[in-house]
Amino acid sequence: MNLQAIYGIQLLGRVFRIIHEHNPKLAGDRRTVFRPPLPQVLREGTKKTVFMNFMDLCKSML
Repeated sequence: MNLQAIYGIQLLGRVFRIIHEHNPKLAGDRRTVFRPPLPQVLREGTKKTVFMNFMDLCKSML
């Protein structure tokens, strides 16, 4: 590796250490898994189905 690559790796390590010291949630220690609510599917008539909690699903993705 050349000197610039080594310096870049050291600089990244320094940045992540400072982020972890000031705000551990942003440092990426743990991965959070996005789990949207399960869709509630109901029948409407004889041939149609609808999502009852469609707005909740959309809001959870924001």
